[in-house]
Amino acid sequence: MRTQLRSLATLAILAPLGVIALTSTAAAQDETVKKGDFVDDKVAAAQQEAEADKSGWDASLSVGASFNLIDNRNVVGQTDGSTFTAGGTLVGGLDYTSEFHNIDLNLNFNETFTQTTAIDEFVNTADLLQLDGAYYFKIPNLDWLGPFARAELRTSVFPGYDARAVDRNYNVTPNDGGEVTTETTDRFRIRDPFAPIFLKQSIGAFARPITKDYLKLEVRLGGGARQVFADGQFAVTEAAATGPIAIKELSDFNQIGAEAAIMASGAFQKKRITYSASLQALTPFYNSVSTEERGPLDLTEVEFDGKISLKIVEWASLDYQLRVLRQPLLIDDIQVQNNLLLTFGYTLLGE
Repeated sequence: MRTQLRSLATLAILAPLGVIALTSTAAAQDETVKKGDFVDDKVAAAQQEAEADKSGWDASLSVGASFNLIDNRNVVGQTDGSTFTAGGTLVGGLDYTSEFHNIDLNLNFNETFTQTTAIDEFVNTADLLQLDGAYYFKIPNLDWLGPFARAELRTSVFPGYDARAVDRNYNVTPNDGGEVTTETTDRFRIRDPFAPIFLKQSIGAFARPITKDYLKLEVRLGGGARQVFADGQFAVTEAAATGPIAIKELSDFNQIGAEAAIMASGAFQKKRITYSASLQALTPFYNSVSTEERGPLDLTEVEFDGKISLKIVEWASLDYQLRVLRQPLLIDDIQVQNNLLLTFGYTLLGE
């Protein structure tokens, strides 16, 4: 632009030398085009370099802790004593990104222990170890669409107990349909360490139609398989304030079927508010156990996971998590877990 202005000025001043001025202007314009082409080439090269910088492996790791203490002494309407809750989290990720390939590996470990005035011992109230990995192939010139494969492992780390303030009768229904037995205790062991184990595998096609900061949307369709190793573990199916507590012994099972999933996540206010939600459903056409009285829709497994996080300061956040699970082959009741935590965290790797 400066060269063009300079040429026009020269043309005005040296009007008598019009031929020379026109020649000068033409040369200047040709130089401008060349410089423009050079700028365009630099922009394209910078964009390619930026894309190349995004390629490769990226690791993240963060730890967190939460606690709550309530102590009552001579408070009207409250029991004297202390209630203490303490928990910890470990979240990690390892991602690989290239022009056509994407690999996501994730670790989620969450533990919470609670001691109350009624139960004078620490009881494990939240216990999750989850490992999952996914591979995505992005179709050239259509990188929001392509095939994928995914696997997940979910289990608990510590043994679990149904703890009560006083002895209660537990009516235990065995998984072989045998006679119900009764056990009287104030601490019934419902699971072993690293049990039950839930495995998932999925394969199919994915689409990412929206990839904004405030909304990242992903849809997956395909086939899925489930393996549950729960033989010898138990679940509370009925627990009234008084009377016996109903306990069901769980069983192993496998499923194969059609699977669909939709996931959304995003951030607002310069990432001070973040959220994520996922809804997955598997309708089985094969079950390893007899289900003659129930059809595929009756045995459809549905899972919802949601989380919203408000970052109060750089090292503290208020987190709310909701998990709803319908797993009819395991238990008939819908499983619901709410978790509200003030978490103090530290990022070891990543942002």
